Amino acid sequence: MNPRAYILVFYPLLLFFSVVLKITNFSADTEYDVSVSLRVDTMLYTGKIKHEVKKKVFDLKIPAYSGKHFLYNEISMSMDSGLSNIFAYTEEDITLFISYDDYMPKLCDQCAFNVACLAKVEQTDFEYFAQDDFRVRKPDIKFEVRKLACNDKFSM
Repeated sequence: MNPRAYILVFYPLLLFFSVVLKITNFSADTEYDVSVSLRVDTMLYTGKIKHEVKKKVFDLKIPAYSGKHFLYNEISMSMDSGLSNIFAYTEEDITLFISYDDYMPKLCDQCAFNVACLAKVEQTDFEYFAQDDFRVRKPDIKFEVRKLACNDKFSM
């Protein structure tokens, strides 16, 4: 009987992940043109960007208030300022899907990602930039070696 090393291979928990940007327009009468660039990169443990995984540019119009959402402001309510405590707004979500096939060939040793967002509102020249990093966990590997008899040879 030859002892064998058993390697249990797990599929990654993240077969895909998505980056979601929520854009809110608080204006009741102005529609805004927004340009958004979402980017996902793999990153070394030092923080240096290694590979671009996916990048996409979105151009969209965010309409004025459409009657769907309300935001209640507790701070202004404490000042007893009446109906100004309720703000109407319109929300849009932008989603960038990253599949396992997109990121796996570019993954580095620490499984770290950098997500960056750059957005610009054309009418006001307002620019927004945010970035964040996160890591995914590699699957655990379990080795099981069976007991050797005295005269058996061990080979891999």
